[in-house]
Amino acid sequence: MKLFYLALLLCSSGTRFLALGAQTLGPRFQTHHVYVYKYVGTAETLRIRGTSEQNAGVGMTTRARLNVAWEKEGEQLVRLQLFGTRFKSSAEQKPETHNKPSALFGSSGSKALQQPIFFLWRQGKVHAIYVKNQEPKEIVNLKRGLISLFQLQPIVGETIESDIAGECKVTYRMKRNRVSKLRDVKSCTNRETAFQATNKVLGTEWHGTGIIAATVEQDLIKLVAAEEQHNITVNIQTTAGARVLSRQRMKLMDSTAGPEPVQDSSVDRTIAAIAPGYTARSLGAEKPPSHSKMHRSARLLVQSVRKRMEPDNLGKSSSTRSFISLLRVLRYSSQKEMLQLLKKEPEKTLLQLIDVMSAAQTDASRLALLSFLDFSKADKAEAYERFLYGCAFATRPSPELLQNLMDRLDGQIASAETRQTVIIVIGALIGKLCQAGQCQLPVVREAMKRLLAGSDTNNSDTDIQTHLLALKNTFLPETVHVFTKHAERGPGATSAIAISGIQSFSSEFITHEVNAAMNRIYHQSHQIYEKTVRVAAAERILTGKPSEAEVRNILLSLHSLTPEMAKFILARVEDLLRIGHPNSNIIQEVLKDHRVHNYEQFARSGSSSSFSGFMSKMEGTTSTYNLNILYSGSGILRKSNMDIFIFSHGSRLHATQVSIEAQGLEGMIAGTPDEGEEDLETMASMSPILFDLQLRPITFFNGYADLVTKMWSATGEPTSAVKGSILLIDHSQLIWLQFGMPYDVNLLGALSIDISGSMDVSLWDRQSKTIVCNKGAVVLSSIGSMQLGRLKVHSEHILSTEARLDFTTTVQFSSYPFLVCMQMEKDTFPFREELLQSEQLEGGYSWNVRRAREFNITGSEFPLHQDNSMMCQIMHSVEEENMY
Repeated sequence: MKLFYLALLLCSSGTRFLALGAQTLGPRFQTHHVYVYKYVGTAETLRIRGTSEQNAGVGMTTRARLNVAWEKEGEQLVRLQLFGTRFKSSAEQKPETHNKPSALFGSSGSKALQQPIFFLWRQGKVHAIYVKNQEPKEIVNLKRGLISLFQLQPIVGETIESDIAGECKVTYRMKRNRVSKLRDVKSCTNRETAFQATNKVLGTEWHGTGIIAATVEQDLIKLVAAEEQHNITVNIQTTAGARVLSRQRMKLMDSTAGPEPVQDSSVDRTIAAIAPGYTARSLGAEKPPSHSKMHRSARLLVQSVRKRMEPDNLGKSSSTRSFISLLRVLRYSSQKEMLQLLKKEPEKTLLQLIDVMSAAQTDASRLALLSFLDFSKADKAEAYERFLYGCAFATRPSPELLQNLMDRLDGQIASAETRQTVIIVIGALIGKLCQAGQCQLPVVREAMKRLLAGSDTNNSDTDIQTHLLALKNTFLPETVHVFTKHAERGPGATSAIAISGIQSFSSEFITHEVNAAMNRIYHQSHQIYEKTVRVAAAERILTGKPSEAEVRNILLSLHSLTPEMAKFILARVEDLLRIGHPNSNIIQEVLKDHRVHNYEQFARSGSSSSFSGFMSKMEGTTSTYNLNILYSGSGILRKSNMDIFIFSHGSRLHATQVSIEAQGLEGMIAGTPDEGEEDLETMASMSPILFDLQLRPITFFNGYADLVTKMWSATGEPTSAVKGSILLIDHSQLIWLQFGMPYDVNLLGALSIDISGSMDVSLWDRQSKTIVCNKGAVVLSSIGSMQLGRLKVHSEHILSTEARLDFTTTVQFSSYPFLVCMQMEKDTFPFREELLQSEQLEGGYSWNVRRAREFNITGSEFPLHQDNSMMCQIMHSVEEENMY
């Protein structure tokens, strides 16, 4: 392929040459001649990284006989006919895999392959092709692939050209008798792509190249070599994806005397005379009907994977793989079939089946679920939640789904919790539809109007808080002023939600008025606020775009704060400096002032803390964790946040947040509540965020009587915040290869997750323990497939892993000062990679290969600040002493 590499050199050099020496008409054929070319075309599926000894694919070898059927004023109608065509496997080199056309297309298809085709050629550009009526589209596409190689215009520089992939941008370079053409394959219009991910971290990247190199002597094309390659990778894991390589080579073998062209003034009359029944078409490919037989039975597949779908297997890769397999089948199932599955599924696995159907996101699955789930009855509350969260994580949100949920909201809903979840999910769907450019749809505007009305101050605190959580999920800038209003007015829980809503926006959306409100809240200019609210306001100021004066005022205020609150804010400032936050330069400038930076200001006692660190660094992707712990003045946990963020391709994804908040517990240890929190009711709750979406908060207990009841009846089991399987990555794409075949890509990424939390307070041991457990399995399945007649080429790349992350906070308050120990531990977990490739000729040969590798990633305990390490050592030594 020396010509191919020469073309690369020409296209990258930027040098401009005169077109074909002194000629300007471009390549053409001499009349009264017959030309014979040998043509070889191949298409192979490849690994994303590295090479394989064998790859699944298909090759075509043929000869093409061409002659000029009509000519006028430099325009030629060229007749092309194939003969001696053979197809072969890329992987198998046995003689029986070298197939006649009839093996792939049947006898009728074989005859069609030999039918002549005409193309209208002028100055190296193909203006149209003429095809016999009823000729199979996939046969015509193969001929289009060959004809595309004759499209070599006598120009230098960029132009738009029609070829098999539609309208494409191309760049020509020429040097003497060599021509190169670089195709911008991503600009081609003849392609199909599904809904794009709303966050680039969960999106995909498509890299494609296409280049043609040719030798032209005395206006005659002697040799053409083409290569085209497409890589579609997952942003969050660049080793996952699909890759295809297509090559074509055409060489002039012979030239002999031929027939005389038709003498006529019109090409249309010429076609009618010499090729009756032929019609004009473009060079762009036409999608042929599928040869696939009926898809797998959903009922039989459900039966085969049911064991792996049981609740105990959630968080395991086997469950996640079953989720993906079933999802692909359900997307082709009817509403009737899915409704029957729901009605017959055992209770033990029904929720997991609902997860898959929710993720299918077809009209049939949506209508089946809505028919099966009756929100007016309270007997399936958990099923409603699983369906609704499936809607919230929709990768292909639809206005119809939003309208269905609006209708359910207007109807009877038995459970208050279900109603709250419906509202929160409506906010998520509004956000996704707006990011897809559908914000002006009537149903979206009406839903947004409902959420804004629900956040009106005339409603109950619970209603306002629910609607604020929904507005937070929209990520729409017009909600910032709503959050600001509620942040200042309160009460505490409402203010905290409102500030978290503001925190989800970048600094460009934070106006001077919003920043001023955050300062008034922190400094309590107009009223007293709970310290959780003040801390949240300080966080917004410090991580936004603060002025030196704002940072200085926060640090100077430390002496007036309770010890734990002062300790937390100081720890947060030190953490921002340690990780090199963009605002660290401003903070360092302020710290040059000795009134701010002195021993009295920075020697703060207390157990509250803030710490950030890296969880992992991979090619193109970084994940970080952040732990914020705030205690009350009596040493009892007030609020803890555990956050995990993923950064990739210039975007940030809030992967998880588990926020546990407790209040009003000081009386249990004869402690004194902090300022502004004297009248707070005894309560503990957990609020989760998963992949940027705020979910409904979970209450552990509400009221002292409820606390005592649950302490006596406690089973030791944690409370589940999120449980189930969700679809995170959903990408499908159809790419037309110049060879004449469509390459179909389907990338799915799913997560099976179980996030739970528990808070245990023991008066006997005078100890409290908070545990947040994150258990999950991720599977990325990337399928690239091609089909040519009865031959199917399939390649699937699978990455799977399962992990567990525990965050434990133990407080020993048997003596003062209290002992506090925090631990964040990651278990050893497996990582598995598989590559499955196959070729299957219906009624003929089959070839399959499976390659796999598996290894363990060692578990570890993530580092926290030094004070915590010392406290844990003391606590563990005390426990060991008490054992003897």
